[in-house]
Amino acid sequence: VFYKGEIAADIVQVIREDTINPGVMALDDLAGYRAVLREPVRGEYRGYEIVAMPPPTSGGTALIEMLNILEAFDLSQYEFGDPDSVHFINEAQKIAYADRNRYLGDSDWVDVPLDTLLSKEFSAVRRDLIHPYKAVPTPAPYGEMPSGAPISQLNITDTEGISTL
Repeated sequence: VFYKGEIAADIVQVIREDTINPGVMALDDLAGYRAVLREPVRGEYRGYEIVAMPPPTSGGTALIEMLNILEAFDLSQYEFGDPDSVHFINEAQKIAYADRNRYLGDSDWVDVPLDTLLSKEFSAVRRDLIHPYKAVPTPAPYGEMPSGAPISQLNITDTEGISTL
């Protein structure tokens, strides 16, 4: 139903009629799509196993890198929403997203250094960019000089602990 029929036609129409950046997707593009089964990415944070979608999606890899970076900080000493804890989380996000933007993609087409991005050792090196009392400019991906405008992202967690990334 999703790749053929009315829903597919609606998807193609919305993409093609976008007023800012119209796309070129056709019904045949959806009809010919086949899902690719991939092994999930895995990490560990304070005794919890993290299992997430692998590339070409980037959220799971970025999340594991963020958690690896944050593992050295005792966030439990802060109340929920404390500015200091938010600072550390935002800085970890900036670093992980810089690496995501540079290194992640579809591993069928590009080399993705997944083992490195998921490693505790790599995150320990990246963690050194975080200053406890000030925000740093948007960090460059590992090994590169900074460029572009700085950005920040804030994630939301509800009272049941459900978060968005």
